[in-house]
Amino acid sequence: MKTQKKYVSSAFILLLTSVIVKIIGAVYKIPLTAFIGAVGRGYFAAAYNIYLPLHAVLMGALPVSLSRLVSKYNALGDKRMLSSLRKGSRFVFFAAGMLGVCVIVVAAVPYSMYIAHAPKSVYTVFVIAPSLLFSCLSASLRGYFEGYMNMKPTAVSQTLEALVKTVFGLLFSKYTMYRLFGEYSAVGTVFRIPFKNESDALSFIYPLTSAAAMLGVTLGALEGYVYVVIYYMINRDKLFPTQREETEGASFSLFHFR
Repeated sequence: MKTQKKYVSSAFILLLTSVIVKIIGAVYKIPLTAFIGAVGRGYFAAAYNIYLPLHAVLMGALPVSLSRLVSKYNALGDKRMLSSLRKGSRFVFFAAGMLGVCVIVVAAVPYSMYIAHAPKSVYTVFVIAPSLLFSCLSASLRGYFEGYMNMKPTAVSQTLEALVKTVFGLLFSKYTMYRLFGEYSAVGTVFRIPFKNESDALSFIYPLTSAAAMLGVTLGALEGYVYVVIYYMINRDKLFPTQREETEGASFSLFHFR
């Protein structure tokens, strides 16, 4: 009965988080279009079209597999295997994230030119690439926690990602448009490059404002990863008392922690 209640509670938390993230995303799109324009939204969408399939493949398979394995060996009481999974998942998810980033970076130019037919979307594609690595690193811990039916790190990190993406994406895009178009309005140049008319100037500005908005997405993914790392570091002994490690001489960095 206790396990059933925990399962229902976990499912409810994920459902509620999904609704919150969807609402934040819907609110985000309205002012974003005002700041980067319909053309900028096109560049934004083009970047997502190459990013989302890779993200779906990595996030759809690896975290689920990890959580199932953790749940299995936790039920069996195999502490050694649980420790191995925790350590091994770091390398696997980091390697998968780096592979995804490399694929996006290498494919950015040909994709923008020949598939999206929007060469200027390449800036936005480059900016979103690192978020795939941060998402994979987050998933290496989320999946582990989910194996223990602890959905709090997943719920909070996903909400933080959406909030940071919205706040900073809108701020960056608005500031970029304000500064660049403000320069054109004042002296007829953007980055000291002269433009004959407003249409040409906006054609140059929109890809940059779109990339600035996408920077919010990458920062959101980074914030989500930072949160799950901090949550793990603070709660590891309480959550996993049977897996304590010697802390003497321990080191911490973005990609390695004990």
